[in-house]
Amino acid sequence: MYCSNCGSELIKDAVFCSKCGERVKSIESKEKERKNEDKNIAKTEVEIEYQNAGQGRRFINFLIDYYIVSWSLSFLAGYLFPYADEMALWIISLSFIILYFFLFETFTGKTLGKLITGTKVLNLLDEKPSAGQVLIRTFCRFIPFDAFSYFSSRPVGWHDSISKTYVAEKVSN
Repeated sequence: MYCSNCGSELIKDAVFCSKCGERVKSIESKEKERKNEDKNIAKTEVEIEYQNAGQGRRFINFLIDYYIVSWSLSFLAGYLFPYADEMALWIISLSFIILYFFLFETFTGKTLGKLITGTKVLNLLDEKPSAGQVLIRTFCRFIPFDAFSYFSSRPVGWHDSISKTYVAEKVSN
């Protein structure tokens, strides 16, 4: 199956295109949704659906996670290891940043920035991403100019497209 927006090949049962971020649904997914809707008619709960988080929210996540949390952790490393040389502090700070993103996104799907903005990380099947996907996502953040990948014709970050994840916000039906 191919994306109707950019024509890229989609992974099986994907909900979002890994290249352009466009929401896609296969015929099988639509049939599953109809069956689920029939089952859920008797339920009174509001069903939650996710959509791609906007660039504004993503930018706020970036500011909170990188400039407030990551650099605060790096600054804290200087106090925890006052006699470490510059290279050791750099490695410790980098380790804190990697652990911050990996642990929070693996176990909760949210970093502090995502918690504040009401967004979370999902894989292309609208499920919690695997630890492997989060690890790839975390290391891809260090690709030079990753932040500028949002200014392309397809505003999807490289750390999203490579790890086959996306940042979603809740939308009530």
